[in-house]
Amino acid sequence: MKTGNKKRVLACGGVQVLPEEVMTEVFLRLPIKSILRCRGVCRSWADALSSEEFCRLHMAKAEAASVPPKLFFTSPTSGFEATAVYLGSSSDPDDGLLFTLNGVRGDFLNMTSSPCHGLTLLYDAVAPAYYVFNAATRAVTRLPPCQDSAHATAGLTFDARAKEYKVVRLFHGKYLEKQHIKCEIYSLGGKQGDCWRPAVGGVPFRFCGAAWAAIILATSGKLQPVFADGFLNWLIHPGFLVKRPRAAILAFSITDESFRWIQSPPFVVSGVHLVELTDHLCMVRDLRYVSHNCSMLEIWKLNDYSSGGWSLKYRIDLLQHTARDLTEPKIIRVIGAVNTCGLTKKVVIATSNRKVIAYDPLLETLETILAIRETYSSYQTEESALRVSLFKESLVPVHQTNEEMALSTPLAQATREILLRLPGDYTVQSKLVCKQWLRLIENESFMHSYYAHNNMDRRPKIMLVGKGTGGSGFSFAPLNKLKRHTPNHDTWLDTKVVCSKPCHGMNLISTEMKDYLYNPYTGYRRVYLTREFTHMPCNNPGYGYMPQDHAFAVGNKNVGLGFNLLMQEHVIVKFFYHQKDFKSRQYLLTCTVNTCGIGSVQSHLYPPLPVSDMPPTYIEGLLYWMSEPRLGQTYKRAIVSFDIAANTFGVISCPSCIAMWNNASPSLAFVVELEGRLCAVLANPVVEELDIWKLENGEWGTAYKVNLKGWSGYSLRANVVLPLAVDPMDGKILLNTGKKLGTYDLTRHSIETLYDLDEMLHIRSTDQSSHFRVYEGVDVNNCKQHSVKKSCAWKPPAKQLKVFNASSPALSGKISASSSDPVAEELDIWKLEHNRWDRAFTLYLKGWPGYSLGANVVVPWAVDPKDGRILLNTGGKLGLYDPTRHFIKTLYDLDEVLRAKRERSSYTKFMLLVPMLCDESLTSYPHRRKARCLEYRMCVSGYPFRSFVVGQLISILVLLWRNKNLSAGILIGATLVWFLFNVVEYNVVTLLYHIALLGMLLLFIWSNAAPLFERRPPQIPEVIVSEQAFREIAQATHYKLAHFVSILYDIACGKDLKKFLMVHTICFFDLIRLSKLAHMLFSFLYYYKVIGSLWVLAIVGYTCSFTTLLYAGKYALHKRHEKRKTCSYVLIF
Repeated sequence: MKTGNKKRVLACGGVQVLPEEVMTEVFLRLPIKSILRCRGVCRSWADALSSEEFCRLHMAKAEAASVPPKLFFTSPTSGFEATAVYLGSSSDPDDGLLFTLNGVRGDFLNMTSSPCHGLTLLYDAVAPAYYVFNAATRAVTRLPPCQDSAHATAGLTFDARAKEYKVVRLFHGKYLEKQHIKCEIYSLGGKQGDCWRPAVGGVPFRFCGAAWAAIILATSGKLQPVFADGFLNWLIHPGFLVKRPRAAILAFSITDESFRWIQSPPFVVSGVHLVELTDHLCMVRDLRYVSHNCSMLEIWKLNDYSSGGWSLKYRIDLLQHTARDLTEPKIIRVIGAVNTCGLTKKVVIATSNRKVIAYDPLLETLETILAIRETYSSYQTEESALRVSLFKESLVPVHQTNEEMALSTPLAQATREILLRLPGDYTVQSKLVCKQWLRLIENESFMHSYYAHNNMDRRPKIMLVGKGTGGSGFSFAPLNKLKRHTPNHDTWLDTKVVCSKPCHGMNLISTEMKDYLYNPYTGYRRVYLTREFTHMPCNNPGYGYMPQDHAFAVGNKNVGLGFNLLMQEHVIVKFFYHQKDFKSRQYLLTCTVNTCGIGSVQSHLYPPLPVSDMPPTYIEGLLYWMSEPRLGQTYKRAIVSFDIAANTFGVISCPSCIAMWNNASPSLAFVVELEGRLCAVLANPVVEELDIWKLENGEWGTAYKVNLKGWSGYSLRANVVLPLAVDPMDGKILLNTGKKLGTYDLTRHSIETLYDLDEMLHIRSTDQSSHFRVYEGVDVNNCKQHSVKKSCAWKPPAKQLKVFNASSPALSGKISASSSDPVAEELDIWKLEHNRWDRAFTLYLKGWPGYSLGANVVVPWAVDPKDGRILLNTGGKLGLYDPTRHFIKTLYDLDEVLRAKRERSSYTKFMLLVPMLCDESLTSYPHRRKARCLEYRMCVSGYPFRSFVVGQLISILVLLWRNKNLSAGILIGATLVWFLFNVVEYNVVTLLYHIALLGMLLLFIWSNAAPLFERRPPQIPEVIVSEQAFREIAQATHYKLAHFVSILYDIACGKDLKKFLMVHTICFFDLIRLSKLAHMLFSFLYYYKVIGSLWVLAIVGYTCSFTTLLYAGKYALHKRHEKRKTCSYVLIF
């Protein structure tokens, strides 16, 4: 063999190696896995093995090889949290797993059955998103987002002229648009960038009807378009053939980007599908749809796109299969052809019973080559069983998008790790920093990684639910902060609330009239109204020991929060009792299902058994309720299950000890979820025990036994004790009664209380009694109940009058002494004047409850100079004593406040804050409503860092138009100010005077017209500025002005050379070009910083007004923040 002309490669040591041609032949015989490893040897090998020529040679060699057919299929993982791609007939993750698509969740996806040069297109309808992957190299890319449409179909093609892989998408746009049917194209690694572009010429009007018919058939029949011979072909719905009988296929040219018709074969186009065989477009006709006695498949080949002639290529008899089970599947699809040991290609057929058959045209035999075993999916449909595709050995690269490359950089990875460790509200607020952070945080992979990272210990996280800002919604605070801070009075709940356990990062908070879907860590919420509310009195208080209105029931409804695993959306299931009669055992129960993501409502569902008023539990796509044995025809307890994905009810039997029930039985039964298992709980008030049974492998077994005897507040005779969770670290059980929250130790049989409502009330009452203060300039007559309550909640200001205690009160500026007689209920007050004690007042407190000297210490605080009434304080009451009438007017009473809140609460046991379990996540539904990122509000004071971050974010909201309402309001206000001062030429003093005159006129009209309309006149607060405060302001202003004048004097005299002079290098060509006078002026302005700045400001002030300068400066700030926003917020975080 002559090798003189062959190019040789020298190694680093000078030794000759094989020529490039020989090396290429060696590499072509290696499997793809070895080739990918060889790319990491050196740069020359990486360039050679990644070149287009080598990929083309490897593909040609793989197609010419005669090997057994290879296929791959997709299947959802456990819990539908990802989609796995398997090779061959194995569904075991350790045997045959190619890779996992972590971003593809649920069970609504479509995949092309035949790859395009080894690349496969996958559509995820849940996200929605398109993916392109190479099953041989395991390379995956997610295409950029496109216009969302429920009616869309797409195919993967190859442009031979441009050497580019393109995804062509045909969809129905918005109804308000003039052109409804649209076609857009995305080029993988193309010059257009990461964006979808419209096709050249769009969709012509004469093809719009056919395109709409093709979209309908592709979406309803799960028929993907087929790429063959440079055209992407859609099958047209048979209903369109009435208008155009000969048009059966809509073809799109990839090179010209134009549409054309293809005539139908010589038969009625019904029950057919398209496929590509040996680089030709073929149509498969299932004769079972024509006649029930016929079990044949016909494959027709398109001879020419111009003439549109068809010829019959194959005729397959399905009865020839040895198992004779090909007539049973509802769906039979031909997915392609593969080379075998023979000279001809075998036709590959996939069926809906999860089998793949190979047809040999020479021998006319059928052989099963793949039988897919059952996977984790329990919702297999006819279409989901056909997610099978041919496996082709190919090295075609999958070009990543710019976003994927940006997120894979070391800086992005470091930012990702930092954001994973931030609290939920901080992470959501970080979306406003820049677009890169926004895409990173909204990435589904990041959201699920955040959920897994912050909940990896699986320990229960407890939040306290309080009233939200302004009385709307709710606020949340961690339970551990309650030990260091006391919650504010404004966060106390004024209505009954029932909270669910966390479900995929969300919690459901239910009241009698509304249901709130909340993410307590980010503040996202969505409100659902209770439409079927009916007031229904109960004729039976229930079980003898249990309260009629316990802490876990609200109204006549029973609401549960679940998760649809197939659609990856939260679902709210509501049961409504329209009738409930325990005497006649008659009831009327309806069910409503709300899907939170898409906003759909499904009603008219009827459960098989009546359910109790205890909340349900959610486990792996199912909701469970305990039945109500006092209603209906059966006298036994059972568990009602609801499959969220299938919308079907079921009944599960209970343990025998729980199923037995009679009218004299005092026990209560309900269901809970502990350690991911379904548990049935039997509460026995006689022995004060909770028997917890766990369902494992379809059998019930005893799990725990909780003994509550002797523990006050946890008695089963007066409370409903609900087990919430089991701590995985120490095995303690978290118990909730509504008033108390504690952990039960199974070994020591002891309870550690974490939250106690009675203790909270006691702490709050002591705090309230120590917050009374007397302020300077406050009129006692105007101290109504609202004002006093407000003063009690606020902290006292820095400047206030002296606070006097019982030992040394001071009244009217005199030193006074008081003595109390608890027998006579009198309070004697003596006053010292001119070194002589005289009796000032005698207060008779007999008969006034709350002011008794035998049970309270009454402290005189002050005397009203207007009417002489004395302000009294007992710690729990605050009142005004009239010495002439011996009458006390109570201004504030702590007992009345607590009693009023108890009356407003529908729950008989008053609840300040409700404990709730939650998971830290970023879950929300931004497609229909934006997440309220800044709504999260803690009941207790937060950290100083939080206020700093929020302050910086407000500047971003204004300057970068992240909050359009706020920015538009500031822009309108600035425009109005500029219009008044520059266009109308208003003077500032004149404008202020006009505003004052208008205000006085409105107050005059309001004050005189209020009695005519029986309205309250305006209450104008009296503002008194003390002389000392005015002097302090004047002194501070004088000091600042004198300091500023001294600085200007030092600069003018040249004493401060650093501020006066600023030396710079002089360019020699400026000395030559400029004249002497111009050069002197330029040097003067260039060197002398202060004088030059003043001169520039003088010119600017002469050309435009001050308001115009401020108005234009907004855009400079916008540009400055736009350039430096990323750097500044890296420093912030």
